[in-house]
Amino acid sequence: MNSEINSNIDSDSVIASRCPECGAIIAERLTNLTQTPGSENIIKCKICGKSSMTIRFCPDGNIRLSVPCLLCAHQHPYTLKSFSFLEKKLFILPCSYSGLDICFIGSEKNVDEALKLSAKQLKQLFEERDNEEVSKNFLNADIMQEVMYAIEELAITNRIACDCGEPNLAIVVDYDKVCVSCKDCGCKKILYAAEKDDVNAALEIKKLRLEKT
Repeated sequence: MNSEINSNIDSDSVIASRCPECGAIIAERLTNLTQTPGSENIIKCKICGKSSMTIRFCPDGNIRLSVPCLLCAHQHPYTLKSFSFLEKKLFILPCSYSGLDICFIGSEKNVDEALKLSAKQLKQLFEERDNEEVSKNFLNADIMQEVMYAIEELAITNRIACDCGEPNLAIVVDYDKVCVSCKDCGCKKILYAAEKDDVNAALEIKKLRLEKT
């Protein structure tokens, strides 16, 4: 069954959601999942490690998901009928409470575009709820969001390194900067988030090397 499933999945197909603890993207390629009947895959947030998405391949052929939600205090369960979602270029699962899209399955490009749209919808939703206190915590909330997005991309694609090799990441967000560190070896790196040049600098990073201070 595993080889049959893999033959139907494009190599760039991914599943993604957002961590309710830190807002980072939780994502994995479908071809990297263990797809044998009865198997369970737990995809943890690579930024804070405090939340995860669970994907179970059931003996009956169905796929059961448990997806974290930014708005609810609990995971959302979904049951997909086999791989019917592959018939769509982008398959989306919403939060049953708010209607906000929280899980995306499709090509990396389509999922990335959907995540960016979702981020805009989230921002608008929080603004409508007069929840503007978060923005006041930063010199420029938009700049901070873009720098954090660049850091998420580095983490998801395993392009952050330290003395341990692959770091046990800790992210501390400050007023105008972000400290990326390894909990095990103590190596760290400061990325500033005060102006547009800081965003460009973060996006240009090919590999982020954490260093001893």
